[in-house]
Amino acid sequence: IRGIDAQDFPAVGIPAEDGRIICGADDLRTMIDRVAFAAATDESRPVLTGVLAELTGDRITFAAADSYRLSVASAPLRQGPPNPVSIIIPARALQELRRISAEGDTIEMRIAANHSQVFFHFDDIDLVSQLVEGTFPTYRQIIPTVANTKAIVNTAEFLQAARMAAIFTRDAANIARLN
Repeated sequence: IRGIDAQDFPAVGIPAEDGRIICGADDLRTMIDRVAFAAATDESRPVLTGVLAELTGDRITFAAADSYRLSVASAPLRQGPPNPVSIIIPARALQELRRISAEGDTIEMRIAANHSQVFFHFDDIDLVSQLVEGTFPTYRQIIPTVANTKAIVNTAEFLQAARMAAIFTRDAANIARLN
Protein backbone atom coordinates (compact mmCIF):
# COMPACT_ATOMS: atom_id res chain seq x y z
CA ILE A 1 0.00 0.00 0.00
CA ARG A 2 1.45 3.31 -1.05
CA GLY A 3 1.08 5.95 1.61
CA ILE A 4 2.44 9.22 2.96
CA ASP A 5 4.81 9.50 5.88
CA ALA A 6 3.00 10.52 9.08
CA GLN A 7 5.49 13.36 9.58
CA ASP A 8 4.17 15.05 6.41
CA PHE A 9 0.74 15.62 7.96
CA PRO A 10 0.08 18.74 10.08
CA ALA A 11 0.08 18.28 13.83
CA VAL A 12 -3.38 18.07 15.38
CA GLY A 13 -3.60 19.50 18.88
CA ILE A 14 -6.78 18.32 20.58
CA PRO A 15 -8.17 20.96 22.98
CA ALA A 16 -8.50 20.39 26.70
CA GLU A 17 -11.40 18.42 28.19
CA ASP A 18 -12.93 21.49 29.89
CA GLY A 19 -14.21 22.87 26.57
CA ARG A 20 -16.24 19.78 25.67
CA ILE A 21 -19.60 20.23 24.01
CA ILE A 22 -21.83 17.16 23.92
CA CYS A 23 -24.77 16.84 21.56
CA GLY A 24 -27.16 14.00 20.88
CA ALA A 25 -26.08 12.21 17.70
CA ASP A 26 -29.63 11.98 16.33
CA ASP A 27 -30.20 15.71 16.94
CA LEU A 28 -26.96 16.62 15.18
CA ARG A 29 -27.66 14.36 12.19
CA THR A 30 -31.16 15.83 11.82
CA MET A 31 -29.80 19.38 11.96
CA ILE A 32 -27.16 18.60 9.33
CA ASP A 33 -29.86 17.12 7.05
CA ARG A 34 -32.00 20.23 7.46
CA VAL A 35 -29.26 22.83 6.98
CA ALA A 36 -26.18 21.67 5.04
CA PHE A 37 -27.97 21.54 1.67
CA ALA A 38 -28.52 25.32 1.82
CA ALA A 39 -24.81 26.17 2.02
CA ALA A 40 -23.28 27.63 -1.12
CA THR A 41 -21.05 25.51 -3.33
CA ASP A 42 -19.52 28.50 -5.11
CA GLU A 43 -16.15 29.44 -3.60
CA SER A 44 -16.52 33.15 -4.53
CA ARG A 45 -17.94 33.83 -1.03
CA PRO A 46 -16.17 31.32 1.25
CA VAL A 47 -18.23 32.25 4.31
CA LEU A 48 -21.39 30.98 2.62
CA THR A 49 -19.82 27.57 1.93
CA GLY A 50 -19.96 26.95 5.65
CA VAL A 51 -22.65 26.45 8.27
CA LEU A 52 -22.82 28.92 11.13
CA ALA A 53 -22.90 27.09 14.47
CA GLU A 54 -24.06 29.18 17.41
CA LEU A 55 -23.47 27.43 20.71
CA THR A 56 -24.93 28.71 23.94
CA GLY A 57 -25.14 27.08 27.35
CA ASP A 58 -27.89 24.64 26.43
CA ARG A 59 -28.64 25.01 22.66
CA ILE A 60 -26.92 24.67 19.31
CA THR A 61 -28.22 26.48 16.24
CA PHE A 62 -27.07 25.83 12.67
CA ALA A 63 -27.70 28.34 9.87
CA ALA A 64 -26.71 28.12 6.20
CA ALA A 65 -27.44 30.36 3.21
CA ASP A 66 -26.42 30.66 -0.42
CA SER A 67 -27.98 34.04 -1.40
CA TYR A 68 -31.21 32.32 -2.57
CA ARG A 69 -32.21 30.18 0.37
CA LEU A 70 -31.75 30.14 4.12
CA SER A 71 -32.08 27.21 6.47
CA VAL A 72 -31.95 27.33 10.27
CA ALA A 73 -32.24 24.45 12.75
CA SER A 74 -31.77 24.25 16.49
CA ALA A 75 -31.43 21.49 19.09
CA PRO A 76 -30.66 21.12 22.79
CA LEU A 77 -27.13 20.36 23.98
CA ARG A 78 -26.40 17.79 26.65
CA GLN A 79 -23.37 19.81 27.71
CA GLY A 80 -22.75 23.31 26.37
CA PRO A 81 -19.74 25.60 26.28
CA PRO A 82 -18.93 27.81 29.27
CA ASN A 83 -19.33 30.93 27.08
CA PRO A 84 -21.43 31.44 23.93
CA VAL A 85 -19.48 30.62 20.75
CA SER A 86 -20.14 31.24 17.05
CA ILE A 87 -18.09 29.39 14.45
CA ILE A 88 -18.44 28.60 10.74
CA ILE A 89 -17.96 24.90 9.97
CA PRO A 90 -17.48 23.87 6.32
CA ALA A 91 -20.65 22.22 5.02
CA ARG A 92 -18.59 19.41 3.50
CA ALA A 93 -17.16 18.55 6.92
CA LEU A 94 -20.66 18.38 8.42
CA GLN A 95 -21.90 16.21 5.56
CA GLU A 96 -18.95 13.87 6.12
CA LEU A 97 -19.72 13.82 9.86
CA ARG A 98 -23.33 12.93 9.00
CA ARG A 99 -22.18 10.12 6.71
CA ILE A 100 -19.79 8.47 9.19
CA SER A 101 -21.90 8.91 12.33
CA ALA A 102 -24.52 6.32 11.48
CA GLU A 103 -24.39 4.81 14.95
CA GLY A 104 -23.84 6.22 18.41
CA ASP A 105 -25.69 8.09 21.13
CA THR A 106 -23.65 11.28 21.53
CA ILE A 107 -21.10 13.28 19.60
CA GLU A 108 -18.46 15.25 21.45
CA MET A 109 -17.34 18.52 19.92
CA ARG A 110 -14.37 20.68 20.87
CA ILE A 111 -13.20 23.99 19.44
CA ALA A 112 -9.52 24.94 19.30
CA ALA A 113 -8.54 27.84 21.56
CA ASN A 114 -7.62 30.00 18.55
CA HIS A 115 -10.95 29.13 16.82
CA SER A 116 -9.20 27.68 13.78
CA GLN A 117 -10.32 24.04 14.08
CA VAL A 118 -13.25 21.99 15.30
CA PHE A 119 -12.90 18.42 16.61
CA PHE A 120 -15.68 15.82 16.61
CA HIS A 121 -15.33 12.58 18.56
CA PHE A 122 -17.71 9.62 18.77
CA ASP A 123 -17.19 5.91 19.30
CA ASP A 124 -13.66 5.30 18.01
CA ILE A 125 -13.72 8.00 15.30
CA ASP A 126 -12.21 11.49 15.37
CA LEU A 127 -12.97 14.11 12.71
CA VAL A 128 -10.99 17.35 12.55
CA SER A 129 -11.85 20.27 10.28
CA GLN A 130 -10.50 23.74 9.70
CA LEU A 131 -13.06 26.46 10.39
CA VAL A 132 -14.06 29.07 7.82
CA GLU A 133 -12.74 32.51 8.68
CA GLY A 134 -15.00 35.51 8.27
CA THR A 135 -18.29 36.92 9.44
CA PHE A 136 -21.51 35.12 8.59
CA PRO A 137 -24.36 37.42 7.46
CA THR A 138 -26.88 38.32 10.16
CA TYR A 139 -29.53 35.84 9.11
CA ARG A 140 -31.98 36.71 11.89
CA GLN A 141 -32.79 40.02 10.18
CA ILE A 142 -33.89 38.15 7.04
CA ILE A 143 -36.48 36.01 8.84
CA PRO A 144 -39.76 37.96 9.09
CA THR A 145 -41.23 38.35 12.56
CA VAL A 146 -44.79 39.06 11.36
CA ALA A 147 -46.72 37.71 8.39
CA ASN A 148 -49.65 39.12 6.43
CA THR A 149 -50.66 35.71 5.12
CA LYS A 150 -50.43 32.37 6.83
CA ALA A 151 -51.23 29.00 5.28
CA ILE A 152 -51.38 25.62 6.97
CA VAL A 153 -50.81 22.76 4.54
CA ASN A 154 -50.53 19.02 4.71
CA THR A 155 -46.78 18.33 4.64
CA ALA A 156 -46.95 15.14 2.58
CA GLU A 157 -49.25 16.66 -0.06
CA PHE A 158 -47.18 19.86 -0.29
CA LEU A 159 -43.96 17.87 -0.65
CA GLN A 160 -45.49 15.71 -3.37
CA ALA A 161 -46.67 18.80 -5.29
CA ALA A 162 -43.24 20.44 -4.93
CA ARG A 163 -41.51 17.33 -6.28
CA MET A 164 -43.82 17.22 -9.28
CA ALA A 165 -43.28 20.94 -9.95
CA ALA A 166 -39.50 20.47 -9.70
CA ILE A 167 -39.60 18.34 -12.84
CA PHE A 168 -40.83 21.32 -14.86
CA THR A 169 -38.83 24.04 -13.09
CA ARG A 170 -35.47 22.70 -14.25
CA ASP A 171 -35.98 24.45 -17.59
CA ALA A 172 -37.14 27.67 -15.92
CA ALA A 173 -34.18 28.42 -13.61
CA ASN A 174 -35.67 26.21 -10.87
CA ILE A 175 -38.39 28.76 -10.10
CA ALA A 176 -41.77 27.47 -8.95
CA ARG A 177 -44.76 29.78 -8.50
CA LEU A 178 -47.07 29.12 -5.58
CA ASN A 179 -50.76 30.13 -5.83
